[in-house]
Amino acid sequence: IPGVGFEPPAKDQYRGTLEVQQSLWDFGVVADRKRVAEGVARLEHERAALEWYQVRGRILSLYFAGVVGQERRAQAESLLGYLDTLVNKAQVAVEAGVGTPRDVLLVEARRVEARQALSDATAQIATVRRGLSILTGAELSDGAVFAAPASCAVAPVASAESAKRPELDLLAAQADLLGAQEEVERAGDRPRIAAFGTAGYGRPGLNFFDDEFHFYFVGGVQLTVPLTYL
Repeated sequence: IPGVGFEPPAKDQYRGTLEVQQSLWDFGVVADRKRVAEGVARLEHERAALEWYQVRGRILSLYFAGVVGQERRAQAESLLGYLDTLVNKAQVAVEAGVGTPRDVLLVEARRVEARQALSDATAQIATVRRGLSILTGAELSDGAVFAAPASCAVAPVASAESAKRPELDLLAAQADLLGAQEEVERAGDRPRIAAFGTAGYGRPGLNFFDDEFHFYFVGGVQLTVPLTYL
């Protein structure tokens, strides 16, 4: 333009800036991420509860197997004592001529069966002790006794809340976590509102034609809308 002139800006430009951004509204993204974290914690809790439920069931099963084994062993020992007496009586009867060797053999065969039953019951108790030691971490001595329940009264019917199985709680926790994760995956398509600010010192400042060093600040509110949201 004739009669109008200006000095061109310096070719050397210097600038130092500090930028700050603060989210004002994320359309629930933070809440969804918090829900995912809570869902992971709940899932781990329900998984541990299920594992304990299963271990507890194994412990109870082994314990009552020990009670049954003790009862079987006691019956076998009692039967063996009775059969020993019968063998002695049968032998006396044979010697007295009022019995036959066949009677002795029949009682001896029954005594062999009782000894096998005693051996089986003893082995069952030993297996129970080993299993309980593994599950509980406590060493059970050979003389440990499994006490039978004091009462066999029928327990009252459990309420629907107390009868809930841990497997169902675990499935519910998994479903909630999957739902929360899906919401987080969709969060990238949501708009965001944020405040921002930029403070700086440089040459030039905000005035591009002022060839001096100046402090400056720019701030505002930013709305980000992904194209996938539209």
